[in-house]
Amino acid sequence: MNNNDNIVAIATANGKGSIGVIRISGPNLINIIGHIFKQELYPRKVYYLPFLDKNEIIDRGIVIFFKAPNSYTGEDVLELQCHGGIYVTRLILECLLKNKIELNLRLADPGEFTKRAFLNGKIDLTQAEAISDLINAKSKIAVKSANISLSGKFSYILDNIQKNLINIQVIMEANLDFSEEEIEYLNIDKILNNILEIKKEIKGLIHKSKFSFKIREGINVALIGKPNVGKSSLLNKLIDEEVAIVTPFAGTTRDVITKTIYIDGFQINLMDTAGIHDTKDPVEKIGIKRSMLAIKKADIILNIHDIKNINNINLKETIKLPKYKTINVFNKIDLIKTNLNFNIKPNKYNLYVSVKKSIGLEDIKNRITQIANEKDQEEIPWLARKRHVECLKNTIYHLDNAYNNLIKKDNFLELSAEEIRLAQNNINAITGKFTNEDLLGEIFSSFCIGK
Repeated sequence: MNNNDNIVAIATANGKGSIGVIRISGPNLINIIGHIFKQELYPRKVYYLPFLDKNEIIDRGIVIFFKAPNSYTGEDVLELQCHGGIYVTRLILECLLKNKIELNLRLADPGEFTKRAFLNGKIDLTQAEAISDLINAKSKIAVKSANISLSGKFSYILDNIQKNLINIQVIMEANLDFSEEEIEYLNIDKILNNILEIKKEIKGLIHKSKFSFKIREGINVALIGKPNVGKSSLLNKLIDEEVAIVTPFAGTTRDVITKTIYIDGFQINLMDTAGIHDTKDPVEKIGIKRSMLAIKKADIILNIHDIKNINNINLKETIKLPKYKTINVFNKIDLIKTNLNFNIKPNKYNLYVSVKKSIGLEDIKNRITQIANEKDQEEIPWLARKRHVECLKNTIYHLDNAYNNLIKKDNFLELSAEEIRLAQNNINAITGKFTNEDLLGEIFSSFCIGK
């Protein structure tokens, strides 16, 4: 990839629409402007012009020229808004590319516009990733979180951590290089306390990142229980679609069925599982094994029971499930004609419903969102990625090494200074101030062409 090339791509989705957008970016677009429009364009002025192939008009539309560095990529950018037919945009693109040598123009790689914005200092790497997250957001809360990342809030926190690490390293390096000069005295206790404070802040970021993963990937909810308690019926009701087979016979569900719904802005991944019970059927055994794996994967568990057997249920004797994320759902209350002396009282962990009559379904949804929000989040976090968390964990690793070296009798100041430098590198790798081409290629290849 040559960053001195001019690049072009269709920026709108493939298909029919009211408009189609073609984006061009490069170090100098004067020749391209002259080739298409035969006239000079002034920056940030809206034109209505014909798009020409030599002297033949392909279409007419809106044209805006953004002069570097005041553009998305930091280069000259030209945006053409034509009619949104599939053939029109392709014809304009083909017209440009058939003169690619003359115009020093080529088709953009996936994500190359955003990559150039990063390389030209318009955004850092976390903001570039946030653009991809915004495009791929599947829920309202994911959109909000991506916008928080795009605003630079996460970058601001990381920059402050980096400044504190630099301050520590400056003092260490000064004492190593100018130990006999009059410089700030190395206060080991102060540095140790600073390292502990930075570690505490980073651990807080990692903790918030776990909630962030759920925003991007969705909250996994497993529907478990014995055969014929209403798991598949509940799945069908919650997604308002008949996707799971429901019969009066036990063992209908043999595999895990996963469907996605959205509740209060959260993406909820519902997993209907095979009924858990003793069986000699080899196929059922495989299904039950997969049910157990779904339980381990789940963030929330709907443990469904047949209310007719409620007085014979001892929840302590069932599968050991974490109480904080388990909702016991007692189904089929429509079949109870008299009040039973329930030994399990209704509360936020025990809900009474009738899936068939759609009674109590809102209680289930409300409880799911309550658990999702029980992280005591004061505000919606940025959208962290797994690579961010790995870098943060590596930073803590190097801070631990620095701390342990400093508390030794000989202090090992030089080794501690090197560990602090390595900790800085890991923070820089998150924002992209210190990274490699392979990582950039992996990140931006997930973008669509034209972004």
